[in-house]
Amino acid sequence: MPVLFDAYAPWDANQPGKFVQLAMAVPEARLILAHAHGPSFAQLLVYPVLQRYPWWNRRVWIDISFMGPLLASGPFAEQFAWVLRQVGLDRVLFGSDYPMDDLAQAISAVSNLGLAPDELDAVFHDNAAALLADAP
Repeated sequence: MPVLFDAYAPWDANQPGKFVQLAMAVPEARLILAHAHGPSFAQLLVYPVLQRYPWWNRRVWIDISFMGPLLASGPFAEQFAWVLRQVGLDRVLFGSDYPMDDLAQAISAVSNLGLAPDELDAVFHDNAAALLADAP
């Protein structure tokens, strides 16, 4: 069963490491990290580092709710898209953060992150479909 966590806690600087520890302690878990660590999204780069180890099983997905609308069309959109590509766009999920963000506005914002059409297809649909199809 996929488990969703709010992964933006500005009062807990150790939160990214705690999720890595959880993923390592429970390797069969499928973790979804909502909000991509907020403005500290560069901390997601720990996952491409972990991918270098043969024991890492890539069972962490990144939900970009809140961050898509926050960063789209701004000076950090390109950096955010680059970080997501480093993590692997097959591990990125769209989320609207409703009711904080309107669904149509969230879709429009994510569409303006500079991702290619096939990357957007993965983020908006394919990755979630694959994650949920793999559920026991």
